Amino acid sequence: MDRPLADTALPQIEALLLQFNDIQRHRQAEDYSDVDMARATEFITAGMAAIQRIAGARSPYALQVAEAAAIISPYHIRQRIPHVGGALKALRTAIQQGYLDNLQEGIHAGLLADLLDRAQAIINEGQKEPAMILVGSVLEEHLRLMGAKNGVPLKVLDAKGASHPKTAVALQSDLANRGMLSDIDQKSVTAWLEPYGAALQGEAGGIPAEQVELALQGVRDFITRHPA
Repeated sequence: MDRPLADTALPQIEALLLQFNDIQRHRQAEDYSDVDMARATEFITAGMAAIQRIAGARSPYALQVAEAAAIISPYHIRQRIPHVGGALKALRTAIQQGYLDNLQEGIHAGLLADLLDRAQAIINEGQKEPAMILVGSVLEEHLRLMGAKNGVPLKVLDAKGASHPKTAVALQSDLANRGMLSDIDQKSVTAWLEPYGAALQGEAGGIPAEQVELALQGVRDFITRHPA
């Protein structure tokens, strides 16, 4: 089962903050110029990667560090240390207080909305099959995000013990069993997944463009009502 964000992210952040605190204790120069370059580079690189991985590249935490990096010369890279450390501390507080859940939901919603806008443009160009694949992919990803948020296992073992990602249909069933989807939602998701599967198999030639349009609008509304 996927672990909650706090369980997976906080240990990573704490380990990096231990490095940051150790750098703080041993530095003498205000501008960090006496910190070993290799150590400084390792901390900055690992810290920025963790922030992007945990909060997202478009999050305020990642953008804060990126803005600092942009104005600090590569020749003075050590001066980025306090910016990365400060962002990690703020991120730790946000996770501990549950603020990051809403932030991540906003990031996910924005990214998926962008993809649905692209699907709308493809529909307008008369390419209904590629548009249906994109709409279905967005729906599948959102079901996966909903599963992760609600503690639904995202993988399944086959007969040989190998792990595979669950299908959208399986995720839908699991979410419904946990009360995350209403009967109407289940029927709607099923109705959207059917033409998606057909499009993936190259069998969507008979799907009316209006059905693709309705699926797009339905998925857009579904994502709004079920943030993840």
